[in-house]
Amino acid sequence: MRRRKAIKYLKQKSFIIVLMVCFVSAVALIGLYRYGNDNEEENLVDLNEMETVSEEENEKTEVSTESVTADNYDEDKVNFGQDNVMDATDEYISTEEAGTPAAEGAEETAALTEAPAETETEETKDSSEAEENETLETKAAPITYNFKESDKLLWPVEGNVLLNYNMENTIYFATLNQYKCNPAVIIQSDVGTPVKAVANGKVESIQSFAETGNTLVMDLGNGFKATYGQLKDIQFKAGDIVASGQTLAYVSETSKYYSVEGNNLYFKLTKDESPINPMNFFD
Repeated sequence: MRRRKAIKYLKQKSFIIVLMVCFVSAVALIGLYRYGNDNEEENLVDLNEMETVSEEENEKTEVSTESVTADNYDEDKVNFGQDNVMDATDEYISTEEAGTPAAEGAEETAALTEAPAETETEETKDSSEAEENETLETKAAPITYNFKESDKLLWPVEGNVLLNYNMENTIYFATLNQYKCNPAVIIQSDVGTPVKAVANGKVESIQSFAETGNTLVMDLGNGFKATYGQLKDIQFKAGDIVASGQTLAYVSETSKYYSVEGNNLYFKLTKDESPINPMNFFD
């Protein structure tokens, strides 16, 4: 009997132990499940909370930006912090030295340094206007021709004198193979060379001759006349007023009278229709 009771007691005790183990296991499982859910909830991010956080961060950023705004910022001025920019040409003056005579002197020096620029600009404008007025007056002023014995002539072309003026003694003309007087100067020049007006004058006539080819006569005033021969592409017509140095025409191929001497310009100066030596007047 005792043995049966003992066995029965052991079975009851074992059953109780098993129930307790099951209960403890169930409690442990429930605890683990809840712990896992809590961790998942902590890891989840609420979008509403993120927006709230972003707004707070933006407010903080704006506050920090306002806190670093320069003290010398002026909303009425376009340039920011211009007062703190030091011109490389200005002398540095410390805060302690500001307001001292040296600082005031430096400011006055800077002001005086800037002033001449404006003055020069005004003077330059005045000078330009004066030059323009002079140019307009020059263009508007009529060309006068009043050559005098004391005046000088420009060279019509640059070149060697092949045959010089001589009305007292005869000189040799190679092409003609004869000696005779020469009322002009024969100046060597290439074909196409520009021929300049030796002085102010009026074109009196343009004709063609066997000896001098296309020939232009210009009245210089006071009985003086200049005759240009061996020309082509004449730029003016009879009656035109020409200024000294203007291109009258261009050197042409020489006539048969100077074929041996070569291409040249024929130039004659007369006073009251009588030839005179132009070499005495060339500058």
